[in-house]
Amino acid sequence: MVELPAPPTQHKKRSTLGVTFVLTVSFYTQTLVPKNT
Repeated sequence: MVELPAPPTQHKKRSTLGVTFVLTVSFYTQTLVPKNT
């Protein structure tokens, strides 16, 4: 994914939301769909 240049505040906000989204997806993935690897 390529992100367009954004002001520092919006970029930081977007990064925080992105990290939270990824962590949430990872959590639900490991919880609801356990992978035996």
